[in-house]
Amino acid sequence: MFPRGLSIAVRMAVISLIFAVFLVSASTLLSAEVEHQYREVHGVLENGNRCVCKMQFSEWEFPVERFEQLQDLSQNCTKSLEERKSEMLDAHLNVKNLQQYDKQNLLFMKGHLKKMKNQLESFSVYGNLHIGNCSGGILRNISEPVLAQVNPYGTSYHYGGWGMDSMPGSPRHYWVMALLSSNIYGNVVRTYNSYKDFLTAKSNIDISVKTSYTTANAIQGPGVVVYNNSLYYNCYNSGQMCRFNIATKGITNVVLPNAGYNNKFPYCYYDCYGHTDMDFSVDENGIWVIYATENNYGNIVLSKIDSISLAVLQTWKTKLFKKAVTNAFVVCGVLYATRYVSNTEEEIFYMYDTITNQEAKNLNIRFVKYSPNVANIHYNPVDRKLYIFNGGYMIAYELLFY
Repeated sequence: MFPRGLSIAVRMAVISLIFAVFLVSASTLLSAEVEHQYREVHGVLENGNRCVCKMQFSEWEFPVERFEQLQDLSQNCTKSLEERKSEMLDAHLNVKNLQQYDKQNLLFMKGHLKKMKNQLESFSVYGNLHIGNCSGGILRNISEPVLAQVNPYGTSYHYGGWGMDSMPGSPRHYWVMALLSSNIYGNVVRTYNSYKDFLTAKSNIDISVKTSYTTANAIQGPGVVVYNNSLYYNCYNSGQMCRFNIATKGITNVVLPNAGYNNKFPYCYYDCYGHTDMDFSVDENGIWVIYATENNYGNIVLSKIDSISLAVLQTWKTKLFKKAVTNAFVVCGVLYATRYVSNTEEEIFYMYDTITNQEAKNLNIRFVKYSPNVANIHYNPVDRKLYIFNGGYMIAYELLFY
């Protein structure tokens, strides 16, 4: 290995130098391995058994451009958050100023938001589900009055009912019934053979139901309706239903089982409406009676009745206390109830679907009225209008559905 003639000392020095170089090389390789231990280098076989490795050092370099982009994004986000924070503080100050200096607008906004909330809740409960048994669906809104005039007896007669015959296919005869004795009793129904006669208050026919206000089968309370030329009402001083045939003058009376009467369960939300224990209503399915019973704890009971015999065909019990509403009516098998909002505004707030047994108390459908007193509300399936006897005024409205 070494040339001849070299001394042992020289040879030992050379060996020491080679060993030192080996240690330095090994140390350098180990350091590089540690530094790049997370780097992966993939090789491929070329020209037989020769392994070729391509190393892209650019991938290991610090991503300066990307870092600058992230730094800019962070700064922009921080700026945006600061702007949103500033907007929220401004809104907070605006609300405080409204509360302190402009309470009227604040209350208006509160009412508006409440109305929107109720409408959204109604949508969340029902969505596009089919309500009732008509194609119209759930009641959405009520128009401004399309007809309004004082009843023929004068505004001092606050209790009664009016409308058009509710039987599909019947002649479009109009009728008015006002309670002429103590706002409780009546015995006459006034009829008109045409809409023109009704508007002009001409050619009316007064038909006596009984000769006396306070006698058996006389009219008690304003919850009346005309269907197929017959007047339906609560018989005087009893828990009976009466049907008066306007053509023949014949009367049919039948007890309504367990129904309260004589002001046991009247409508009573804002002010009690005397002798409204029984309330008759008509829809596309026929005639109904709305009342309350002790067995249902004074809550509203709705019964479908036979239009001729007055026999109860089917009954539904709701959880709505009858004295907690102003009035009620039926549309497409759905019971709707109203409550007082102000002297000039009423609200339909409740519905009960007899098809699905679903109920809701957040409809929030408001309409204009002329007086605090709402004595009679009923729907007519012939023209799809709502008829109201309101403080002596006769008012009609269009109904809008979803």
